[in-house]
Amino acid sequence: MIILKVGHKTAAYAVLLFYLVGMALFNIAYQGWMMFDILVLYCLGGLAGPALQGIISTQVPPSEQGELQCTLTGIMNITAIMGPPLMTNLFKWFTQPQFSIFFPGAHFLSAAGFCFISLLLAFRSLRHYVAPK
Repeated sequence: MIILKVGHKTAAYAVLLFYLVGMALFNIAYQGWMMFDILVLYCLGGLAGPALQGIISTQVPPSEQGELQCTLTGIMNITAIMGPPLMTNLFKWFTQPQFSIFFPGAHFLSAAGFCFISLLLAFRSLRHYVAPK
């Protein structure tokens, strides 16, 4: 409903920004209760998938929709496989006592960096996008 009101392009920008801000705030949270407050903002980023999928699906003909959805699902599965080991190793590396840098929020900061890159790519890719009528 929200996506229909503001449009796919605006929703895509907004929800990627919600993810970015949420991850950055998770990084600086120093009390457990703060995570719950930030989670509200971060969860609004969950609309990114439908917003971006709506944009992408208008770019291919109906005869290729199945192929597109399969490709998107494959990309999501690859990132779901690669993300946890990457982030848990970042957390482990920055919380080891033998290292001089103690930064338990490093994985959140790197996730915010990925969100920032995604937002820049969205701005670049959607610059000339016009929603079909």
